Amino acid sequence: MRKIIVWVRNVISKICVPGGVGLKVRFGGPEEGGRMAKFHYFTDDEVAGLQGDLPAKLDMARGIAGVPFRLTATVATDGHSPNSAHYKGLAVDIGLGHLAEGTERDSARHAILKGCFAAGFGRIEVCPLHIHVDIGQLPDYYTPLCWIGTDS
Repeated sequence: MRKIIVWVRNVISKICVPGGVGLKVRFGGPEEGGRMAKFHYFTDDEVAGLQGDLPAKLDMARGIAGVPFRLTATVATDGHSPNSAHYKGLAVDIGLGHLAEGTERDSARHAILKGCFAAGFGRIEVCPLHIHVDIGQLPDYYTPLCWIGTDS
């Protein structure tokens, strides 16, 4: 049985994603009680309440981007515009404010956008201190759409 598990891990340790980029998948080992980890870059708590394939798309985007994603807003009950995808668990904000203004922030923004587009996000808002991505669909949310926003 152990040989089969090792073989399966080896076979699926790379998943083909858009553009032919390889995405590594992390599996739980003995230190995790032998359970398989759901996501490579995010804990269950970080993606709690997110709907559909949003957590998987985020994980894929993070792998492609090659830079950490600091989720600053996920599921919300207030503080966003009416009909915000955050209220339905369909959106996250990836923070940039912790990075130094200039090249550090701009390089991270470029990498994050590259990862999000490659992972298949169809709705992306670019703001000075964060990037909003969501998986909203018609009729509630127009898609595909990329827009410039403000931090509020």
